[in-house]
Amino acid sequence: KLGINFLHIKAAVIDNSIGYISTSNLTNSSLYKNREYMVVTQNSWVVASIKTILDKDRQDISLSKKDIHPNLWVCPIDCREKLEYLITSAQQSILIQAQYLQDSRIFETLLAARTRGVDIRIIVADGQEKWWVDRLSDNIRIQQDPYVHAKSILVDDRWLQIWSHNFSTNALDNNREMSIVSDDKKSINIFKNQFEKDRQKAKEYDEKWLKDKQEN
Repeated sequence: KLGINFLHIKAAVIDNSIGYISTSNLTNSSLYKNREYMVVTQNSWVVASIKTILDKDRQDISLSKKDIHPNLWVCPIDCREKLEYLITSAQQSILIQAQYLQDSRIFETLLAARTRGVDIRIIVADGQEKWWVDRLSDNIRIQQDPYVHAKSILVDDRWLQIWSHNFSTNALDNNREMSIVSDDKKSINIFKNQFEKDRQKAKEYDEKWLKDKQEN
């Protein structure tokens, strides 16, 4: 009934009052070695929606859009359309820190945003597929340490999304995934500060990697 290929969600509800949505698995590398992000919420409506989603999945009961709080995105139900809309709506900037980018539709949506003049900055992990790098090379940094397992996007310094899914077709269209969108200024500032620190740290490695790629 779930209609999914893989359960990739990273979420929990504690005492029916605290909700967690994270990019990290419950592994040593995720908790101590990787770049990961987690959102904690006590919004009763959001927590109730997370609980409903987890409960229905546990009982193998199909979800509907009415089960999903507007601040939550759930794959494969509505996450693609919401992500594409978020990128399309960008007016000034898009910051992405993610393990990899492999979905062609998202890639083309990002290219269209750049054509509109949106400042796009992307940090991805080392050792991924690189078929799209040539067309976005000026916007990309490859981060080697800590390993980027994060899945996050900040649009116009206003909307921060933390999720379980990668920028891949399988994640968006086939897996069970969950994300949360926040406009909390403190959370946005924490993310931006860490993003810029990581981006500066990744810059030298990225330039070396691009030079090696061109020579080969």
